[in-house]
Amino acid sequence: MKTKRTNSIVAILICLTILFTVSCDMFTNSLLKGAARDMSETMKNASTSELIASGTNPDVIGDPAAAQAAMDALADKDLSEITPEEASNVCSLASSAILPVSNLMEALDKILDSEKNDDNESSDNPDGSQTEKESNDATQIIAEILDSIPDVNTAALEQVLGNENLVKEAEIGDVAMATVSLMASSLSKKDLEAEEQQYTLEKISENLGKFSSEDVKDGITDDTIDDVLKGTAFEDDSAMKTAVKAALTLKDRDDISSLSIGGFNLGELIGVKDEENENSSN
Repeated sequence: MKTKRTNSIVAILICLTILFTVSCDMFTNSLLKGAARDMSETMKNASTSELIASGTNPDVIGDPAAAQAAMDALADKDLSEITPEEASNVCSLASSAILPVSNLMEALDKILDSEKNDDNESSDNPDGSQTEKESNDATQIIAEILDSIPDVNTAALEQVLGNENLVKEAEIGDVAMATVSLMASSLSKKDLEAEEQQYTLEKISENLGKFSSEDVKDGITDDTIDDVLKGTAFEDDSAMKTAVKAALTLKDRDDISSLSIGGFNLGELIGVKDEENENSSN
């Protein structure tokens, strides 16, 4: 029997994006001015430091096309020596390019409409299980989000998220959102039916949840990553492996509780929970 996990996953993804949006002040001048500009040529001629710094520019972060141009330009740059602050900037650029806020806000509206329309039907399931309509709605919402993702070059993001030190030290909201974004980008590039997309997202999240901070404190092994992706279409997908590694690395951060808003554990989407608070509530 299906649970309401799918709708929760979608809602958590939206909440995490709103957190990311507020933290980056993306609505300051950006949605109106940034969208009107073609910054591709500017990005091509920019230095590595200028490209990274654009991750703090509202006109870039608020314009998915500009953010994508920055990610394209960063794709062949060596980011092995960047600082955690600079890593956060790259994460912000990637998240803006892959998961535009406008698309996710539209999905949030659909979630709220679905919840409102299904209140009566849901009451028939006191055990919390999904009705068939709720499951179908959630599957469709996930598919629409993934279908809206542009073909972003994620090479720079993979450099950042593949570096355990940067994942542990960069701003946690930026890293978590970028991890979700890389997972979503990888899913969108596979030719999968909507049901398999949903299954894959849920399976990876479920498998990530099986590992605690104790399991990963000494580093992430290839076998652990393979265990998370076992049974999915991504067992040999390098980008998804990098996203899984980042999600596992986040489990070892002391500030994991900062991913919680209003009772929602935003890390649930990538199998990351505040174990200390969770244990204290039991």
